[in-house]
Amino acid sequence: MKAPGYFTNKPQFKIIGELRKTLGFYDSIPTTIELVINDYVDKCKIKGVTPENELNTVAKNFTVKNHNIQSLDSSRQHIYNFYILSVFNVADSFFRDLKKLMIKLNSIQNWKTKSGRKDLDAFNQVIENCKSKDGSTLKSKPEFHLINYYRLHRNSVVHRVFKKENQFSESDKYYDKYVLPNVNYHKTTYNLDAPNKSDSINLHDFLIYTRAIKYYNNLINDACYNLTESNLVDFALSDEALTKKLKGFDKASDKKKQKPLKNLLQQYFKLEQCPEFDSFYRNYLMNA
Repeated sequence: MKAPGYFTNKPQFKIIGELRKTLGFYDSIPTTIELVINDYVDKCKIKGVTPENELNTVAKNFTVKNHNIQSLDSSRQHIYNFYILSVFNVADSFFRDLKKLMIKLNSIQNWKTKSGRKDLDAFNQVIENCKSKDGSTLKSKPEFHLINYYRLHRNSVVHRVFKKENQFSESDKYYDKYVLPNVNYHKTTYNLDAPNKSDSINLHDFLIYTRAIKYYNNLINDACYNLTESNLVDFALSDEALTKKLKGFDKASDKKKQKPLKNLLQQYFKLEQCPEFDSFYRNYLMNA
């Protein structure tokens, strides 16, 4: 199965590019922390002490009350869970914004928020509201289930933090059914020791989660553009500010009239060499 590429095939929504940059920035922070922890563990071994005792001793020099680390491995597990939570929070915010943008550009009145009786998060809402063919294609990719798996893991951590027994039952069932069959694909595609089940999450799970979102977003971008392309002219014609601005261009050439149109598009798309917008310019000027 072919993995998602690094680039979009359609004009890129600015919000998609911003999410990639944001996740790229966050990639460096946990990696640095992991290096520091590993270095600390190695130094403790050389010193002949356990990391747990050393940390508890050091904590006495700070205003940390009742600090008692029983297991560094357990603490690291909580850290890795926090990384997954952070990625979800960042991505979910962008998907919510993408949802609003899709509704705005396409004047969608009946945006789907449920699948049957089940409420959908912003990510799945975007997938569900793409044209049927694109939506089916997106759901067929292993990354679709991988991203949903880490969302379920996040939910298990956030909503069941004090429920030790079967805390990860939902995410584990999803993993066995949808993620496990594609584990080899993920490991070879992303060259990471992941994905893992919820009780064995590590730094590689964080890394594959961020990378899968970045790569899969290229497919989301193209599906969203396929939905939006035919509605752009109507959206531009309904823009009152653009209409007023173009009144001063009555005698201008079509080339000059394209400038305010490009300014409108630049609010939502990354514009470089985008021949896909040539027909938009022509259709708008014909209908204005």
